[in-house]
Amino acid sequence: MLEDGQGMGLGESASVSVDVRIVSASQRPLRELVAAGRLRKDLAARLNGLELKVPPLAARRSDVPRLFSQFLKQQSGGRPPAVEARLIEALCLHDWPENVRELELLTRRLLVVHGHEPSLRRQHLPAELAALNEDANASQRPSSPPQGRREYDLARLKKELEDNGGNVKAAAE
Repeated sequence: MLEDGQGMGLGESASVSVDVRIVSASQRPLRELVAAGRLRKDLAARLNGLELKVPPLAARRSDVPRLFSQFLKQQSGGRPPAVEARLIEALCLHDWPENVRELELLTRRLLVVHGHEPSLRRQHLPAELAALNEDANASQRPSSPPQGRREYDLARLKKELEDNGGNVKAAAE
């Protein structure tokens, strides 16, 4: 009925005129869900108007500082605490297996536990994240620390290329 501009609320007996757009998200392609019998073909066809593929957060680490900042603003009532640069660096190095939701929940956790302090620091990170971050990235860090973030990123890219025999695709993954 939505395609006709009509909708009916739960428990209602009469339809009302509506002007809406449906936005949906799926971790699997709609065709795959239809083939597995988990989604009706006609519904998949209606939902498949515009498809956007958003890579996981680990593949777009440059978004982490902006997202973290936005979550801090939202969850602190518009008055976020100061943030140590080393904390942001640690967040950028994390793999985010649970994607943006994990970053949002971590932000909330940091504010609840440490939001009263003058600034959020790297040592405020939960032990499991800090330990994984240190262990997983110790071998990826250049032996001598570079001067800035750009040099650091360049050094990491060079190391990944070396480790993958110059294969750009493997280094990017």
